[in-house]
Amino acid sequence: MATKRPAERYRDIASACESIFAYTKDYDEARYFADQKTQDAVERQLLKIAEAAAKLGETAPRDLPQHAWPAIRGLGNRLRHEYDSIDGDTIWNLISSDTLKHLRDDCKKLYESASG
Repeated sequence: MATKRPAERYRDIASACESIFAYTKDYDEARYFADQKTQDAVERQLLKIAEAAAKLGETAPRDLPQHAWPAIRGLGNRLRHEYDSIDGDTIWNLISSDTLKHLRDDCKKLYESASG
């Protein structure tokens, strides 16, 4: 069952993206992989994004069909249950691409429009 508070979930996703950007500001790939604390913090925020996406259920693909919601939720499952086989390059590519920026921007627009 989808959440009755989708605006809050979109806010949670945008906020988690912002945290990832703050944690990795001025980072390149080498610095990211040398900093286990930052890797852990980024993975925690990705878990938040995945959980909020799961709580949104079918609301998310209906509101924002341009995003890969099954993959977003799936990453959370992999981080929780297959943490020992997560490819760090996959995480780095995700955070260094525009994917999270677009997700943040789109979720922020929905949150702000719902908030008035």
